[in-house]
Amino acid sequence: MSRDRFERAREVFEAALDRPPGERADFIKDRCGDDAELRRHVERLLRQHEHASLPLDASPLHAPFRAAVEPGTTDVAGLSIAPFRVIGLIGRG
Repeated sequence: MSRDRFERAREVFEAALDRPPGERADFIKDRCGDDAELRRHVERLLRQHEHASLPLDASPLHAPFRAAVEPGTTDVAGLSIAPFRVIGLIGRG
């Protein structure tokens, strides 16, 4: 992607961030027009941004761990998470 096209994608991406999530798809479609490549690039930037913006404990990968541990519990030894088994607490922070 050329520098000019990258800058255009960045401009649309940043403007889309100022819109409510429910309005972004229409906004991007309007701003990109018939340029499907530009639209795909902006949509990819938004997906990456949304994924990177998740707090660590909100990640879907942590759902089984959160569901299995009661609030305030510190003893997680023996807990199974997918193919893994917790053998002890390393630290907290």
